[in-house]
Formats: sequence, C-alpha cells, structure tokens
Amino acid sequence: MASFDGRPKERTTPSAWTIRSPYRININRDDGDRRASSSNQPSTSTSTVDDDTQQEAPSKSMRTTRHTPAFLPNFVRTEPENASSSHKADGEQGPTQRLYNTLNPTYRFPCAADEVENKRQEHQHTAFSIVFRGLYPCPDAVRATLRDDGTAKAILDLGCGTGTWAIEMAREFPHATVLGVDIVPCTANPADIPSNCKFEIDDVNHGLDHFEEQFDLVHLRNLSMGLRNFRKTMEEVSKCLKPGGLAVFIEGDNELIHRDMVTVVPMAMLDHEIRKDSSVSGRSRSASGSWLQRYFHEISHAAQIQGSDWSSAAEAIDEGLWRMDMYDPESCGASSAFVPIGPWLKAPDETSTVHLQHVGSLMRTDMLSLLRAAQSLLLQVGVHQSMIDQWIASATYELKAEKFESFARFRVAWGRRKRPANSDSPDQSSTSLESQAPVTETYSIYDRIRPNCQPVTTYASRTESLMAKEARNSTKTKQPVPFVIELANKKVLTK
Repeated sequence: MASFDGRPKERTTPSAWTIRSPYRININRDDGDRRASSSNQPSTSTSTVDDDTQQEAPSKSMRTTRHTPAFLPNFVRTEPENASSSHKADGEQGPTQRLYNTLNPTYRFPCAADEVENKRQEHQHTAFSIVFRGLYPCPDAVRATLRDDGTAKAILDLGCGTGTWAIEMAREFPHATVLGVDIVPCTANPADIPSNCKFEIDDVNHGLDHFEEQFDLVHLRNLSMGLRNFRKTMEEVSKCLKPGGLAVFIEGDNELIHRDMVTVVPMAMLDHEIRKDSSVSGRSRSASGSWLQRYFHEISHAAQIQGSDWSSAAEAIDEGLWRMDMYDPESCGASSAFVPIGPWLKAPDETSTVHLQHVGSLMRTDMLSLLRAAQSLLLQVGVHQSMIDQWIASATYELKAEKFESFARFRVAWGRRKRPANSDSPDQSSTSLESQAPVTETYSIYDRIRPNCQPVTTYASRTESLMAKEARNSTKTKQPVPFVIELANKKVLTK
C-alpha cells in the first residue's frame, strides 16, 4: 500500500504502525512486538524507539481477547481508579488502575487501550451500528463515494479508538485502503486487521496538512473532547478530502432528551443552588431534576477548563456543513440520532422492540462506565472525591430506575467537497446505488434488524437543523452555574 502522505517511509509490513513526528517512533512489524534477534541472524522487520522512552513490554495477561503492543507503555500512563465497587456495572470487578494517554493533555478520559474504556467504546459502536443500520449514518452518500469504479479509494478514521470501525470498513470495502489515527496504539488483534487497513499514532491537534486531498471519506466520531479548536479541525478535514470526497462528523450531545425527542431533561440542583433559587423547592427539584444530566453538565464544562473546544463542536455540527464554502450544499445533510438509555423504548412489533431495547441496554452500560471515566477530569479541576462519589451514586441510581426514560442525542453532519468547476468527473451524489457493488452479507444484516420506529431525524437544510435546535432550547429550564466554574472562579480570586 502506498504512503498516504507521499513521504518516504521505512520498510513496512501489511499491519505496520507509523507514529508521526514529533513522536519519532516507527513500528514496522506485523504484531508490534519487540523481539530480540541475534547479531548473526538479523530480523526481517525493524522497529525504532527513542532511547529516552524505551520501556519494557507489559504482560500479555493485561488483556485476554485483545492485543497489547509492546510499545504501548510509551503512550499511556496509569492512574488509580477511585470509584467504589457500588459504581461499577453489575458483575464487573474492574481494574484498580486506568490507562490514560500521554500525548494530549486536553483529553482526560481513559484511552481505548484501557480495558473498561475499550468495552465501553465497543458497546457504543454496536449501538450506533444498529441505529444507523450499519457503519455510517448516510449510506447512499457513502456507498456512492466509495463505489468500486476502478480508481483507488481511501478512508481516514480520525480518533479511531478501538479500531473496530476502521477494521469493519476495510472489510466492507475491500477495494479501499483505510487508515485509523489515534493518540494511542490500537489494541485490536493483528490477525483481525485486514491487509487494506493500517493505523497511525498522531494528535489531530498538530494539524492534518500531510493528508491534503488524499481521502475519499473522512470519518470523525466523538472526538471533540480532545480537540482544542474544533472548527479549525473541520476546515482541515475538508482539505484532506479529494474533490468529491465525503466528510462525516458525529458528536454526542451533553443534554439528555425526553422521550418526545424535543424536551431537554431538567438537571438536578445542588443544595446551595436550591437555597438561592426561591422559585424552586428542594422537593420539586429533586423529583424532576436529573443527576445524570447534571453530571454531563459538569464534565462538559470541566473539559472546557482543560482546553477542550467541546462547545464549538456542538454548535458547528448543529449548523451542518452547508455554511462551509468547500462543501457542495446540495450534498450536505444533518441528523439527530436519538439513542435510548435503558431498555424502555418499544416498537410496534416485537422484533424491533427487542433490538431497540438491546440498544438501550448497551447505552445504559456505556453511561455507567462513562460516569467512572470522567472522575479524573473532575478531580483535575478541583472537585472533591466525596462530591464525585455522590454525583455518581445519584446518577447510577437514576440509570437503573425503571421510570428513567430518556434519549442520548448524537449530532450528525455530512457533506461532499466541491469539485473544480472544469472537472469532467460525474457528480457522485446522483449515482444510482444499483450500479454499485453489493454490500457484503456481514453488513446487510443490519437491514434485517432495523427497528420500524428508528429514532433518527434527518434535516435537509441548515434552516431545518437550526429550527430543531431552537425547539429543543425553548424547553430548557433555568440552568445553574456549573460547580466546576464556581471552583475555577474561586481559585482565580484567591490568587
């Protein structure tokens, strides 16, 4: 496979890892392991690691079903997990240590190499695959863009995490090359990685100039918490696309939505906030306010204190790609995917109900794990562990209650880069799907399990998307100043 950036590279193997500057580490071995070789019998593959970062390989027993590259310790650090056993998922013992990345200080959640976080991301991936009927939310646009027409196709997955999406896309589109990029090594078993799929270690915050006009599809999912300038990244993504290439952005909303798919769930208030607000009694507030909503409120603002540009991501994706000059407005679209939290949602038929409730169970497990994952972030901005424990306990009780009926909303936006005015290439947006190669059986199964009441709302224009946003905003109750912001202000005043 040719280099995506055109730069000369060292000898590589089908599953080679590349770590870009400034990290200066190249792993050019099928399985990423470092094995000693005798001087008179040199190895057929090489790896180079900076002397000042050289570390011993972790034990293979760290993960039984995944692969632990020997160079993983160069990119992760450990922190003790402070959550009590009552905060863990049912039947889960969990590790005493969590793994965090060492390259991007903005991203304070456990990385995909962490066992619990890896499982959380896999659950979320499965939920998305059912809701979207496959690996992507705009199937017509993706399949038209990646159809096998004899020309080279390339896919870029930014923030690839566990690597599952990249691996499955490589299987669905065997004629395309797929590159997954993340700040830690992917721990997928090398035997499961197709020959047309590679991974690279890099921090997107350093820029994407080396990928200019090299990809037919660029995919970003839940990356904003680690980005310092989301709109800048969106601009850089558009430049990574070939003319006619497609970009897909998916980001979670930090606000829970009621079962009507419009009303924002009110958040719980702290005792001192209730005392200040004479219009709300403690009893009525505790009965209607959500501690899960409040927890998300706090962690999103804590992430911003740490440098995350999460709030810009929320606005930018709700606006869609229509506003960006590099995209063809006729090819742009946006949607809200409402994923049930817990197995409460029912469909007209039993089969669809089973699948919707499976999605809900996966998302509830995802949320329970996320409560624990955010602890390090909250501790970093000064929240005491005892308060975090109270928030987690309240949110956990809420999640496990039968009466909890809410959606997690995921923002989605996509669009195709404009072609030059003098281009003779056909407009792929009008390409008939009948002319494309059939989707493999592995993924057509999603068509058979699609819920009849699929909770996805699609917007055909920027106006429609912003009107839906305004409708949601009109339902919001008074929001308190985040506790993490109060703590930050107190620190400033005492300096």
